[in-house]
Amino acid sequence: AELLARMQQLLFIPLPDNDIQALRTELLKSITESSSDDMDKRGLAESYAYGNYQAGLGIWTKVVEADQEVLAASSYQLGLWQFFAMKLEPAASSVQLAMSLDSKVPEYAVFAGDVAYAMAQYAKAKTYYEQAIHKGKALHGAVSAYVADVLHKKGKAALAMNEEMEATASFVAAMDMDIKLFGEEHPRVAKRLAYLGYVLELKQNYRYALDRYQKALAMDKKAFGEEHITVGKDYVSLAGGWEKMGKPRHALSFYEEAAKIFRKELGPLHPDLGEVLLSKGFILGGLN
Repeated sequence: AELLARMQQLLFIPLPDNDIQALRTELLKSITESSSDDMDKRGLAESYAYGNYQAGLGIWTKVVEADQEVLAASSYQLGLWQFFAMKLEPAASSVQLAMSLDSKVPEYAVFAGDVAYAMAQYAKAKTYYEQAIHKGKALHGAVSAYVADVLHKKGKAALAMNEEMEATASFVAAMDMDIKLFGEEHPRVAKRLAYLGYVLELKQNYRYALDRYQKALAMDKKAFGEEHITVGKDYVSLAGGWEKMGKPRHALSFYEEAAKIFRKELGPLHPDLGEVLLSKGFILGGLN
């Protein structure tokens, strides 16, 4: 505070040259005797003492930018907690502030997309994801797991708007990146295949959808084992595909496999198990 007061004297109070020189000498002495390890503050003081205001401007710019980055990160963290508490509009405001303060961080755009998606604002979500992809490529490279994951989110947003071709393109682009990075039988590839299967199912291309689901199931079994929750979800996808094809008996066996896994891994009262048992019950009721 004392150094700042002296700087302000040098800047704003008209003084004779001798007095200005005296003040500068005193300021330099204070800097030399200071035990502060804050190089920005010392640099500012020296720039004022020598009248090198251009250097001081550069330091102030850096300090302000750093403060903005800190405030942006804090706003982002606040938005995350608001999102977890299902306060979606405040979360949207917080992440907008974070992006306005620091536009370089792709995670802020991804989170803005997630909030918009949760609010069923799918077009806005897709736009944010596109921004994040652009920033992510600049930061992580054109082919990265980060970019693949955001492409997947963009695909989901497009799918929610019934833009099936764009959704397919996003899922395929994400899968191609994952194959390059992790190989053809990685669970990340299985996830993309499952979503591609769902798009095909929406188009009523059930056989092709089932083929994707079956491949995803084989990959996930290899990666996680026979009784993993992800494997259970693959069984649900296969059951739904067979049911829509008009093959309820085929669907029933997959629902039974999913129910075994969910009961063991999630417990008897989990809603995912309840949905599977309900679907199984509808099929049994129709067969009787």
